Amino acid sequence: MKAPRVMSSGHHLRLCRSPRFIYFLLLFVLSTALGGYTIAHASAEQLSRSEGWTSATPLRATSTPAPTLSPVPAAASDLASSLASIPAPRPASSQLDVSHLPSPPGLVPERILIPRVGIDAKIVRLDTKIDERGDAVWETAAFAVGQHRGSANPGERGNIILSGHISSVHEGAVFKRLTEVVAGDGMVLMTAERDYLYRIVKTAVVTPDHLEAMEQTPDETVTLLTCVPDGVYTHRLVVTAKRVSPSLR
Repeated sequence: MKAPRVMSSGHHLRLCRSPRFIYFLLLFVLSTALGGYTIAHASAEQLSRSEGWTSATPLRATSTPAPTLSPVPAAASDLASSLASIPAPRPASSQLDVSHLPSPPGLVPERILIPRVGIDAKIVRLDTKIDERGDAVWETAAFAVGQHRGSANPGERGNIILSGHISSVHEGAVFKRLTEVVAGDGMVLMTAERDYLYRIVKTAVVTPDHLEAMEQTPDETVTLLTCVPDGVYTHRLVVTAKRVSPSLR
């Protein structure tokens, strides 16, 4: 085989190739490509064998196992058991104080009797009114004893406030003899359904601005009010009575 001739013409070089040269060149390229494939195939096969893989081994799908719960700590289990053994709290006493609870509604008083001094009068309801000076004052009852609206009724806890004139030309003198009562005297308040018995426990003379006698009380109380002295009316007579029996009828 002759080597190709290199011809020079000025600055250009030209490579002359024969048909045989081209044939050998193609054969060399093809052999190199086949040899590389063979080496690559052999390397892959060797790697598969070294890791234990074979083409006959099928791939299998795997499932994620369910998580395992941690056991309950012994301390928590003991605490839950001990709670069940603790008894429920009991009331301190079966005798409960119910004085602060509202009592059943009482009956409207219709008549008052104080037999020892001869007082016998009907009872009417009184509201407040505005006088000529613009002040709010209680109404007065004409020829009757007035029950102040908002006060208690017989048969319920609270203060039953009753007032009447000691003397009045136009409205009578139902409490004319109230100044004669003493502690221990009996008094009756009559309603449409039953009568209630009270005992007078004290009497007092106070100034008009002494309002404690008109406050509510925790037990059933009757407060009688009138103006004294007769014809002057500068003070108030306050008579206090307490319930002594459930009812007379």
